[in-house]
Amino acid sequence: MRSRIGQNFRRRKQGEDDTFSLSAVGRTFGKTLRLYFSDDVFDRLESLYLVPGDRLPEVKLAMGRQIAPGITTKFEASVAKGGGGVFYATQGQAYQNRVQYLVTSLDTRFKATSTGVFLAFHRLSQELDPLGPNATPANQIGLERLQLMLSQDLNILMDLAGDWTLQLNMEVSRGSSPLASSGGHDDELRKRFLGGIAVKF
Repeated sequence: MRSRIGQNFRRRKQGEDDTFSLSAVGRTFGKTLRLYFSDDVFDRLESLYLVPGDRLPEVKLAMGRQIAPGITTKFEASVAKGGGGVFYATQGQAYQNRVQYLVTSLDTRFKATSTGVFLAFHRLSQELDPLGPNATPANQIGLERLQLMLSQDLNILMDLAGDWTLQLNMEVSRGSSPLASSGGHDDELRKRFLGGIAVKF
């Protein structure tokens, strides 16, 4: 994979929590890769395939600000659209790859209570356009996910060895992933609610 940095702007305001950055990156891929968008190691379905010859320009925006004494927030967004590489199926059929994604997140921290509120939205899509007069159409892939995660540092409530954090994660999603067996689009909403404790020593 080769990367070319197009533009990169950074500005820091007064205060360590006030930041702004804007960058543009162009990537060219020389082998088949899978690009993951979920931080959950047990959820590897939220991904896109990139094939040799794909070009993927991407723009990233990050802003951090202290919105009130003891309350900081950070917004991040990445948008990309590209492709152009050729994928060969097992039967020898050639497809031209097209991918695009929008990934946004808003992370707010309340320092007085050591509480965090994390909101994220992901939109992924991938198309394989058949090449040749007798080509068979391929399935299109699309996925949308809205996530809300609440976290509470337990060390502020009691004296614990290490950093203990209680997490509650709520997600709503729809669509199909590249690894889904059914393929195609699915407009049915799927809901997931998870709770757990993270420990860092």
